[in-house]
Amino acid sequence: MRILIGLSIVQTLLLGLIGLRVLAIDATVDTVADTSLDVLAATSRTSQTPAASYAQGAHAGAYDKADIDAIRQVIREEVAALPTAARTAQARHDNADTPAPVVDAQFTAQLQRDVERFIARGGADDAAMADLQIKIARLPKEERARMLSRLTKAMNAGEIDSTF
Repeated sequence: MRILIGLSIVQTLLLGLIGLRVLAIDATVDTVADTSLDVLAATSRTSQTPAASYAQGAHAGAYDKADIDAIRQVIREEVAALPTAARTAQARHDNADTPAPVVDAQFTAQLQRDVERFIARGGADDAAMADLQIKIARLPKEERARMLSRLTKAMNAGEIDSTF
């Protein structure tokens, strides 16, 4: 029993020493961190570029009008350097709703029959609706708008119980 009490006392003393050592290390780390932050702040104040100071928000007016004009000029030059075909294709893509699809009357009539069949059944499963959406997307703009209008009206009226 005396041995166990003795070991407990030694163990407690060792834990106390370890705790004191951890506190000393922690204080040293805090001191080093504070010192390094002070050095870093002093260095950054003296060697900070205008772009870095602007990005950090340190100097709200870091760029003057000449810098902004220079940046704009570089952007204009880069855009001008793009191949003409790429710019034209991008402009066509931006202006076009969808490519001009070639759809025959039979395809449109089949889609109309599909919508009428969904109305007659009172609903459609998710897979059938997804397939219908894909087919409607292939229609020309006017036909697509007319088909979506019919489908939406039927769903809002409760004639088709499905999600779109």
